[in-house]
Amino acid sequence: MTLAHETSYPRINADLTPQEMERVYSPTRKELEFVEHVAKRSTARLGVLLHLKIFQRLGRFIPIRLIPDNILAYIAGRAGYTRKVPRKQIDQYDTSGSKREHLADIRRYLNVKPVNAAARAWLREQAIALCQTKHLVPELIDALCETLVLHRYELPGFSTIDDIASQVREEVHDGYLTEIAQAMSAQAKTRIDRLLIVVDGNTTAWQGLKRDPRRPTNKAVRAYLHHLAELKDIADLLPKIKMPQSKMRFFRSYAQSLDASELKDHTQRYALAAIFIVAQRAKALDDAAD
Repeated sequence: MTLAHETSYPRINADLTPQEMERVYSPTRKELEFVEHVAKRSTARLGVLLHLKIFQRLGRFIPIRLIPDNILAYIAGRAGYTRKVPRKQIDQYDTSGSKREHLADIRRYLNVKPVNAAARAWLREQAIALCQTKHLVPELIDALCETLVLHRYELPGFSTIDDIASQVREEVHDGYLTEIAQAMSAQAKTRIDRLLIVVDGNTTAWQGLKRDPRRPTNKAVRAYLHHLAELKDIADLLPKIKMPQSKMRFFRSYAQSLDASELKDHTQRYALAAIFIVAQRAKALDDAAD
C-alpha cells in the first residue's frame, strides 16, 4: 500500500507561518456572506466556514475533530468569534443533520462534484490512460489527483485513489507482459530459461547479456561481434513488442535490475527478458553505428 506522504495527495499541516496562515485560511467577505446565507446559528456558521476553508486547502472534506486547534482558532478569530470555541460544541455540529445540506451548499458554491459510483468508473478509465506513461503507483496517484481537480471533482479518500491506481497499474502491466509471453514460442522460452542457468559456479548468461559491451576496439571486436550475434539469435525468436516507448524503457530498467535468480522466480520472467533483450540489441546496434 502506498503512503500518502509519498504522493502529492494534500494533507493538513498545522505548522504554518503567520503569513501562510493568512494566505490559506483567511475568509473573504464573499465567503463570510455565503456562510451567513446558508446557516443561521453561530455554531453552524463556524462549522460551514471551517469546512469551506479546509476544502479549499485539501480539495475534500474532513471531520472537524481532525482540524488542528491553531487552524480552528485562526479561522474562528477571523470570522469574528472572540471567545474560544468549545471543541465539544463544534464537534456536535459535525454529527448534526444540517451538516449534509451545508456540505452540498459548499459544493455548489465551489462548483465541485462528489465522486460517486459513475465518477469512480470514469476515474478508472482515466487511470488506464495515464498508466501508459505513469509507471509507479505514487506518480499515478499524483496524476489522478490533478485530473480530479481539473474536472472539478472533490478528492475521495486516499485509499480510494490508491486502490484504483494500484489495481489499474497491475492490470495494465500484466496485460502488456502477458500478451508478450503468450506470443512467445516454446523455443524462445527455452532459450531464455538457459540464460538463467548458473554455470561455472556463480555466473549466468543473463548476467553477461546485462553488461554493456565496450566500444569495439581492435582487441574487443571479436567479443563485441559475438555479443551482437547472441542478442540477434535470441531476438529473432521473439515476437514484435508493441507498447509505448516510455513503458518499454521502464520494463527494460526493471528487468536489468533483476539478477538471474530473481528473474527466474518472477511470474512474468519471459516477457521481461524479451523486453530487455530486444532493447539491449537495439542499443548495441546503435552503439555500433556510432
